[in-house]
Amino acid sequence: MEDAQGFVEGLSKYLAELPDPRVVERCDHRLMDIISIAILAVFCGADEWTQIEAFGKHRAEWLKSFLPLPGGIPSHDTFRRVFGRLDRQQFAAACGSTDVSG
Repeated sequence: MEDAQGFVEGLSKYLAELPDPRVVERCDHRLMDIISIAILAVFCGADEWTQIEAFGKHRAEWLKSFLPLPGGIPSHDTFRRVFGRLDRQQFAAACGSTDVSG
């Protein structure tokens, strides 16, 4: 768990300046939880929003050991909407890249 916690802490530092494109007061899920789950899922081979949701649900207990997850595991629609609204340039810059030609 320490490695996972360290991953999230490091990720939080990189993404500290990334603006949340949502109306935060109406959100069930923290932006950092959504991003962390998505990145971990992609590291494990997920390449679709439904696979990211499935990863989160399958590993929910483990994820809860280092992520607050106040709203539980987000749905695939939530992952899709949030990543669709993130500013690509800002996200890439926060991750240390400037190439978003993708």
